[in-house]
Amino acid sequence: MKRKLLFTILGIISLLIFSCGGGKTLKKPLAIKPMKTNLVADFDEDCKPENKDDAVANYMEIIDSSYAITPIDNGNKLRVDVIVKSLRKAKKDDEFKLSDYYACGRTYLYLIDDAGTRLMMSGTFLGSWDIVNFEAFKEFLSNDENRFMLRFEIYADYMAEHLKTPEKIKGFIITCSGYKMTGEELKSQSNESSSTSVSVSPSSNTGSENWDNILNSYEKYITQYISLMKKANAGDMSAMTEYASMMEKATEFADKLENASDDLSTAQMERFTKLQLKLANAAAGL
Repeated sequence: MKRKLLFTILGIISLLIFSCGGGKTLKKPLAIKPMKTNLVADFDEDCKPENKDDAVANYMEIIDSSYAITPIDNGNKLRVDVIVKSLRKAKKDDEFKLSDYYACGRTYLYLIDDAGTRLMMSGTFLGSWDIVNFEAFKEFLSNDENRFMLRFEIYADYMAEHLKTPEKIKGFIITCSGYKMTGEELKSQSNESSSTSVSVSPSSNTGSENWDNILNSYEKYITQYISLMKKANAGDMSAMTEYASMMEKATEFADKLENASDDLSTAQMERFTKLQLKLANAAAGL
């Protein structure tokens, strides 16, 4: 639970900081082609199959065609739809290591430059395009369909500097660290699914004082962000001087999250949800 909240909040913090940059530079669709038709099996040492043949990347390939980067959500986001065709089908009872949240099992799209480098926002790890139709993607592994449209999206600010020189974008690749689970890992997964419980207990009313402090900090951060965005939208250049401070606070906040315990109370989780809603409503009104 703590790990999920960590990624959720830090993802939002990254968006809040960089969304002030005014990087909405793509006004119309930009044509791109795949650098290779096969999906790249992108495994880490602690996230890989016992047999490489079980990689999800071996179950499909990209249709070699021209695709498009399309601005959506008033230019705040970018979208790429890619068609893949099935190379083989999984059995209905096969279990896969796939995720739309954690790194292990994720499927990403990356833009590639003329040097073969994955394009990222300067000085950050922001550059992977997230799959947004994850559940349908999982079903495609074993259903009767021969073709499927993978949909990827990213915040426009993350790619703004690269879209200023679109001629340097040579294409894209799709990576996938997913795989079919077998042997001991499959047994372990089954045991974990039957025994794992959610960390937030409905009967818990006290929770952790550490989480109270974290949520207090998060609420202050949201308030400061809303103020900063109002300045930026009004053309107040003084907002630029506040970015460094916001970055420092984001780093401090990340440290607090890493050191926090897992015992959120029901009340604390409800407060977190309300803060998310407050942020979403404020962003929509700016």
